[in-house]
Amino acid sequence: MIDQLNEPYYVTKEAKERATKLEKETVGYEQAIIDLHYKIRHLYPAHRAADQWRQWPRSAK
Repeated sequence: MIDQLNEPYYVTKEAKERATKLEKETVGYEQAIIDLHYKIRHLYPAHRAADQWRQWPRSAK
């Protein structure tokens, strides 16, 4: 029940499995956020053009 190789005595196998499962889910959420940001910025160039147009008068001075 208790994995005593490299872990403290109070870390059980179930807690370790639960932690690795949560870590994998968190990585999935981070990748989904990155993909969504990529889609907004690169697949919809009107947003990017609006940003450039907003900055254009200041950069032209």
